[in-house]
Amino acid sequence: MKPSAPIHPESLLQHGPRLRALARRLVRDDHAADDLVQETWVRAVERGPASGGTPWQWLARVLRNLAFQDHRLDARRVERERAVARSESGGDERQRFGMHRELVEAIERLEEPYRQAILLRYFDALPPRKISARLGVPVKTVKTRLNRGLALLRAALDREYGGREQWLAAMLPLARMGAWPWNLAAPALTAGGTLKLAAAALVAGAGVYWVWPTSVPAPVRELAARTDESSSPGPGRLELLADASSAARVPSATTPAEKASSSRTATPAEATSPGAARSTAGIHARVLDPDGAGLPGVLVGFEGASEMVRSGAEGVFDLPSPDSTRTLLCRDERFATVLAADVDPGYPSSEYIVVVAPAVTLAGVVLSDGPEFPGPNVRVAIAVPLSFRGRFRAVLDRSPTVVWSTRTDEQGRFVLEGAPGLACARLEASDQFGNGSVPIPAGGSTTIEIAFEPNSHLSARVGRAGQTVQQIGEVRHAGGSLAPGALVAAGGLITRSNEQALFEVTVPTSSASGTELVAVARGEQPARFTPPRETDGTQLWPNFVTLVLGPPARSIAGTVRGSDGEPLEAAQLWLEDLSYVGAQQHGFVTLEQQMAGAPEGWRMTWSGPDGRFELHGLLEREYRLAAMDLPTLQVVRVGPIAAGTDDVQIDFPADGLWARVRGRVVDRHGPRGGLSVGRAALSCQLQSEGSTWGIQEWLPEVTTDELGYFELLRVPREGVILSLREFPNVQRALDPDEDPLEVVIEVPSLAHLQIELGPDAPAHGSIVILDAEGTALTFYVLEGGSVSTRYQVDLANENEFSGGRTPALNVPDTASAVALRDEHGIEVRRVSVVLGEELTSVRL
Repeated sequence: MKPSAPIHPESLLQHGPRLRALARRLVRDDHAADDLVQETWVRAVERGPASGGTPWQWLARVLRNLAFQDHRLDARRVERERAVARSESGGDERQRFGMHRELVEAIERLEEPYRQAILLRYFDALPPRKISARLGVPVKTVKTRLNRGLALLRAALDREYGGREQWLAAMLPLARMGAWPWNLAAPALTAGGTLKLAAAALVAGAGVYWVWPTSVPAPVRELAARTDESSSPGPGRLELLADASSAARVPSATTPAEKASSSRTATPAEATSPGAARSTAGIHARVLDPDGAGLPGVLVGFEGASEMVRSGAEGVFDLPSPDSTRTLLCRDERFATVLAADVDPGYPSSEYIVVVAPAVTLAGVVLSDGPEFPGPNVRVAIAVPLSFRGRFRAVLDRSPTVVWSTRTDEQGRFVLEGAPGLACARLEASDQFGNGSVPIPAGGSTTIEIAFEPNSHLSARVGRAGQTVQQIGEVRHAGGSLAPGALVAAGGLITRSNEQALFEVTVPTSSASGTELVAVARGEQPARFTPPRETDGTQLWPNFVTLVLGPPARSIAGTVRGSDGEPLEAAQLWLEDLSYVGAQQHGFVTLEQQMAGAPEGWRMTWSGPDGRFELHGLLEREYRLAAMDLPTLQVVRVGPIAAGTDDVQIDFPADGLWARVRGRVVDRHGPRGGLSVGRAALSCQLQSEGSTWGIQEWLPEVTTDELGYFELLRVPREGVILSLREFPNVQRALDPDEDPLEVVIEVPSLAHLQIELGPDAPAHGSIVILDAEGTALTFYVLEGGSVSTRYQVDLANENEFSGGRTPALNVPDTASAVALRDEHGIEVRRVSVVLGEELTSVRL
C-alpha cells in the first residue's frame, strides 16, 4: 500500500461545499446525503488515501463508493462505527458530550477576529479564499487569524485541563467520531459545519497528524503583529514554532536504518544535531548570507515543524524529502529569513537555497502633513529588490521572498522584531492614500521615520490647496434618530459617523463631474447629497449637512437548478454590478456591502439544499446576477433584474459542459510529462478608479503522463482557462467551437542564464536576449510561487539590476546571443551564448 503524506485538516474542509453538492446529486434524500458526507470525512480523517491522486479525487471516489453500497450494509456500517466511537471514548457518554460543550464554550470565549475566523473555517466549511472574500481581508491575514485562533484555543484547553496530554486524550475520540449529536449543536453547526473537524484541527496542531498526498506549493505566510506577549512570536515575526508540542510533526531527520532500529521520538538535541540531518534519500540545501557565503551552525527546518537541523561546513545540510510541498526556513533566532525554499518532492532540484540576514529590530513612526493620511493601520513592509538575487551564482527559482510586514498604531508607530537587517532593502509604508520608504539600517533602529506622501491620483481627486473643504455633518435614520457608525463617502474618501452620528470628510470644491456625498448603513437605503454649483462650476458646500437614510434595503431571491433540472445546492452567486464608493486598507467598499452589514469584499451567497438563494442589501435599481457550479466552474449570468424580485430562476444548460477534455502539453522538443494542469474561471470582477478587482476559482490539478497527455471531466464550454503550475505565465483559453479531445498547450523550453557586466557598461543602458534571427525574447525570473516577466534588463533600475550581475534568468532555449544597448537603444556589444542543462554564465 502506498504511504500517504501529511495534511492539515484545512485541506479537507476546502472541499466541503463541493462534497455536499455531489452527495445530494447521488442521493436525493437530504439526511442520507448528509450521512454520506459525514462518513466520507470519517474515512479521510481516520485512514487517508491508500493511493495517489488529488484530495478531491479521493474524496469523490470514497463518497461514490459509499453511495452505491447496499442500504443494509450501510446501516450495519453506521452502527459499527458508532460502536467504535463509543469504545474509543471509553464508554463515557458524559465525557464525550462534556468535551463537546467545553470546545464550543472555548470558541465562544475567543476574542474577535479569531472567533469569527474559526467559525467560518471549521463550522461553515469555507476555505481561506472565501473567508478572505467575505471579510474583505487578505488570504494571508485569514490564515494568520486561524493559526492564532487555534493557538489560543489550545492554550485555553491547556489551562482548563491542566496540561495538553489531558485534553488530547479527551479530544481524540471527538475528532474521530463517526456520528455527532447535531441536536445539541448550535444552529451555525448544523447549517454547514462539522465540529469534529475543528477538534481535528486542534489535535493535529498538538502533535497528532493526518495524511494526504498533495502537490500544491505552500505559500510563505504574511507576518502578523504580536497580540499576546506570552504566546506570539512578536510583531512582524514569522509565525514559527514557539512550543514544540504544539506543531504538526514531520519525519525525524534520521536515516531509514535509524528509524527501523528505534521507535522512540528523537529528543530536541538529537533532532537538531548535524549528524541527524544526513539521509540517504532526501534534499540537499545550503544556507547563505546576503553576500552569498555559506553559513555553518545555523538552525533550519520546515515551517510549522518542530524538528530542526544545523547547517554544516559552507552552510550545507540535508533533510529527508517531505511527502508534500513544504517551506524551508531559518529557525535560528540570530538570523531572519530573506529567501525561503519551497521544497517540492515532485520538482527536480539538485540544491535548495535559503538566504538569511542578521535579525534586527526595526521600529519608528510614519509621518505626514496631510489631514487625511496616514491614519492608523498603515502597512509597513520590507521590500527586497529583485536585483538582490543577482548576488548569488545559483538558481533561485524555488526561493520565494519572505514577506515581513506589520501595521501602524493610532500614533503611526510600528515595530518589526527579528526582521532581516538587509541594507539593500527598503522599509515601505503604504495604504490607499499614499506611500513612503526609507533604506533599512543594517544594524536595525528604533527611531526610523518614514515620510508619507499622498498618491498622485488622490491629490487629483481632492484637488489642490484652496480647492478642498472639510465638510462636517451628521447622519440620521429615516425616523429621525441618530445613526452612529454609518459609512460616509465623498470622491473616493471614506469615513464613519462617530458615537454622536457626526462626521468630517475632505471634499473638493471643484470637480468636472461633481462630487456626491453618500451615507449608508445596514438595512437602509443610502442618503445622498450633491451641493449646487456657482457659475464657474465650483460646488457650494454648506457649513453643515444632515444626511437622512432612506427606506429599507431590498433583496433579490430565487432558485438555482442544475443541468439535470433539479435544485442545485452550493452554487455560488454574486452581483455583477456593485456600486463602488471607495477603497480601504483591505479592499474596495460598495454600497451593497454596507447595506447588507457585510465587511469589505464581494457580495456573495450560496444556494441551499433546495436551490434557494437570497442576495440582500440592495439599492432600488436593477442588477445583473451570476451563478457558478463549483464542481465544474460553469457560470450562468442573468439580468437585469429589479431589486425586490423573489422568483428569479437560474438554470444551468444541459449542453453547457464537455463530458471530457483531452489534451497534450508540448514544447518545441516534444511532449512534456509530469506537469500540473489546472483549470480556473473568473467568478467576480469589479472595475474601479485605477483598479481591477477579481476572484478566480480553481479546481484540483491533473498531471500529464509521459507523452504529455492529460484529461479533464465535465469542463464548461466557455469561461474556463487552463494553466500550468510550472509555467504561471502560460494560460490556454478553451474555444467553444474547438475539438475538446485535441487540445494542445504549448509551453516554452527554458534554460537558466546569468549575465555579468564589465565596468564600462553604460549606466542607463539595457540588456536584451536574442534568438538566431535577432528577435528580442521574453524571459522570466521565478521567485518561488510568483513569476516576473521581462523583455529587457534596465540597468538604471536598481530594483532590477545592481552589483554588476543579473539574477538567474529563465530564458527560452532558442536564445543564441545577449546584447548590451545604451540609453538610446543602440547596440554596444553582443555575445553569443550556448545554453545547457546547468546554469550558464556570460560576461558582456
